[in-house]
Amino acid sequence: MSGGRNTNTPRTVTGRAMTILDAFSRGRPVMGLQEISRLTGLPVSTTHRLVTELAEWGALARNDEYSYRVGPLVLRLAATTRDDRRTTA
Repeated sequence: MSGGRNTNTPRTVTGRAMTILDAFSRGRPVMGLQEISRLTGLPVSTTHRLVTELAEWGALARNDEYSYRVGPLVLRLAATTRDDRRTTA
């Protein structure tokens, strides 16, 4: 399938971005572009484009020239959720 979308990947850009974020876990806190691409089923070019934009937004952060980790935006949102649970309990 040359130049087309893998049928097992989300149709929308938002879905693809969420798939990338979902690939990160405690067991995989830092990943390179190739690994993200492999885990998500997205082409490397699409992965690169989306990872770059997610890093610009702060959803991902560059760990070094070749790897990424969850960024400050996601960490801030996660902290907000933890704060909400404390105040409602």
